[in-house]
Amino acid sequence: MLGFHPVARMNPYQALLYSQAYASGVAPVGLPLRSDFDSLQVARSIGVGTILHLHWTSEIISGAENTRQAEARATEFVEHLESLQAAGSKIAWSVHNVLPHQCPFPEVESRLRARLSEIADVIHVMSPGTVEATFRYYSLPVDKIIEVPHPSYVGAYPSHVDRATSRFELGYEPTDLVLGALGSIQPYKGLTEFADAVRNQIELDPDVRALVGGIPGRDEESRQLLLELEKANHVRLVARQLSDREMASLMVALDVAVLPYRASLNSGAALLALSFGVPVVAPLTGGFRDLIAMGFGVGYDADDPDGLTESLSNVRQFLERYDRAAALAYAADLNGGSVSARFFNALLAKLS
Repeated sequence: MLGFHPVARMNPYQALLYSQAYASGVAPVGLPLRSDFDSLQVARSIGVGTILHLHWTSEIISGAENTRQAEARATEFVEHLESLQAAGSKIAWSVHNVLPHQCPFPEVESRLRARLSEIADVIHVMSPGTVEATFRYYSLPVDKIIEVPHPSYVGAYPSHVDRATSRFELGYEPTDLVLGALGSIQPYKGLTEFADAVRNQIELDPDVRALVGGIPGRDEESRQLLLELEKANHVRLVARQLSDREMASLMVALDVAVLPYRASLNSGAALLALSFGVPVVAPLTGGFRDLIAMGFGVGYDADDPDGLTESLSNVRQFLERYDRAAALAYAADLNGGSVSARFFNALLAKLS
C-alpha cells in the first residue's frame, strides 16, 4: 500500500504518476488528512507493506501565525513520521520545489525539509539540478535519491481540439501572436511582469494578444493580483476553474506559453504546454533551463529586469525555426504510463 499526501485534486499529476501502480504491485491510496495516516498502521497490522509518499509540504505549517507556531507544527509532523517509520512504514518524499511558493517561514521550512531528508527512506527528484538547487537551504543525501522526471500531460486532456476552431471561437486572427499563461493565478508565477511585458510588446507589435486562464489563489496577495489583471484591458482573463475541454481549447490557441516564474524547480505548466506542442518563454532557472537548451522555448536571465520583454520580442523569429514535432515527441516519451512505470521501478528497487 502506498498512501500519498497531500492529495492534489486540481492537477492530474498524481493520477499520472500512479497510473502504473497496480501493474507494479502497489495499491495507491490518497490520504487527504494527516489523521488518515493511521490507515497505514491498520494495513501494517494485517501484514501489508506500507509506504507514505509525501509531496508538497506547504500545508504542514500552513496557518501558523508566528515562527513558534510554525516550529511546533513542523516538529509535530516530523514526530508523526518517526512513529510511522518505527512501526514499519517506509517514507518517500518527492521534491517538487526548493521551498513552497509564497513561503511565510522559509527558515522553518528549510529546517523541516532538512529533517525530511534525514528521515525519508527514498527521495524522489525530477530534474538533475535538484541537489545543487536545494543545497543553500538543505542537503539531500545522494544515496537516497531516485531521479524520475515529471510526467507530461499527454492523454490527460482532450487531444482532438482543433487550433483553428479554438482561435476562431476566441476571436483571434491567424496573424495574431497569442501569448498565454494557463494554470492557477498566483503571484509567484510572475503574472504582473507578464502583463507589463505584453503591454510593452503591443506598442511594437499590435497583433500581440495576451491570455491568462485558471483558478485564482485564495490568499490576499492572489486577490490583489486578480484585481490588477482585471484592470489590464490588454489581457484576456478567464479567472475560474477550467474544464479539461476548456484547458485544451485555450492551450491549442496559444503560440507560446509564457512562464515568468519568480522561482521554479520543476514546471508542470511547461510540460503541459509541450504536450500540445506549444513552446515556452521562461527564465533560465530549474527545469526550464533544460527545456530551453533542447530548443523548446525562449529563455532569459531571471535577474535581468528587461529579460522577459526582450524574450517576447524574439518570439516570432523563434517560431519560424521551432520544431513542434520534436516537442510533441519529447512530451509523448514522458507520458504518464511511461513515467509511472519508471517511478515504481526505481522506488521499489531503492526500498529493496
